[in-house]
Amino acid sequence: MRLRTVPKAVALLREEDPDTPLSEKIMHRLIKQGYIPTVHSGNKLYIDVDRIPEYLTAAMQAKEKAPAEEYGKIRPIREA
Repeated sequence: MRLRTVPKAVALLREEDPDTPLSEKIMHRLIKQGYIPTVHSGNKLYIDVDRIPEYLTAAMQAKEKAPAEEYGKIRPIREA
């Protein structure tokens, strides 16, 4: 387990793969959406960089299974 801050985790990923599209902004979005678990210490977030590929794979599979939203159609109003 190698815990790193988001900027350092992104830097490590870029060392391994210079063409990676992952940025700090994308990582923060995935953290906020709950796809990447973090450890909080004060005001810093730490990520296990050894498990990032696993987290990204799970996030992609979850998006594939998510139902497509139907834009432009009238939805029924749910009664409480």
